[in-house]
Amino acid sequence: MNYGKITWLKKPNDARGKPFTDTENPDKSKRNQPLIGLIILKNFEYKDNEWINGTIYDPESGKTYTCTIWLSDKSTLKVRGYWGIFHETQTWTKTK
Repeated sequence: MNYGKITWLKKPNDARGKPFTDTENPDKSKRNQPLIGLIILKNFEYKDNEWINGTIYDPESGKTYTCTIWLSDKSTLKVRGYWGIFHETQTWTKTK
């Protein structure tokens, strides 16, 4: 897996119908990019049933973290972001 992008949001637009954008991006020139289509997962290597040594970008904070991803079953992806000795794991479930 070389990258992953946002393809759907429960609420993609603000109250005026304007798409939400990457307002926290540290690169000010990218802050008007819509969140739909934004690449948030990059540069992974597949090894021992995991995608490792990649990064995940958090558009809510504008920060990028080291990341590991693995399938726990055919429709459940585990995504673990690291910052120093700490980590957080999210469960992403395939939509039908």
